[in-house]
Amino acid sequence: MTQNGPGGASDLLEVEHHLTEISDGNVVRVTPAGPFFRPAPHERRRPRPGTFVPAVRRRDRFLLAVIALGWTTSFVWFWTWWLQPEHRVGWAGLVINSALLLYLTALPAYFFVTALRVRRVDPALPVPALSVAFAVTRAPSEPWPTARRTLEAMLTQDYPYPYDVWLCDEQPTA
Repeated sequence: MTQNGPGGASDLLEVEHHLTEISDGNVVRVTPAGPFFRPAPHERRRPRPGTFVPAVRRRDRFLLAVIALGWTTSFVWFWTWWLQPEHRVGWAGLVINSALLLYLTALPAYFFVTALRVRRVDPALPVPALSVAFAVTRAPSEPWPTARRTLEAMLTQDYPYPYDVWLCDEQPTA
């Protein structure tokens, strides 16, 4: 590549300066293969306070908390009993059985933590006036009457603003 010929280094430098200027500094370098962009900053986006509300009613959360407390009590009691010296026949058996039992007895913790923390978007919040499109899929094996009912159902959605409905078909000509 020549220094001053068409497509040369001076042309790339000129393009680089122009792209850097019009991209607010997002283009950091230009090569014959194309521009290189500045890495985007990774900002953690947080929802506004009040966006999410508990998905489980207060009474049911209380009941879940009582059941979780009973499970925790049973969990501690069982492991206190299981690890007593008189239950050890051999170290290998104790370790293998304890690993299996730990998995089985601790598994409900995942359910309790999830069920007590599950949230949903507050239904009282207004729907933002955004452009929306519903995409409906259709497989080649799906009969057209089924796809038609699905599309008609999508068109009768209770949505306060205009929206588009798209059919995504794997074989649109079939």
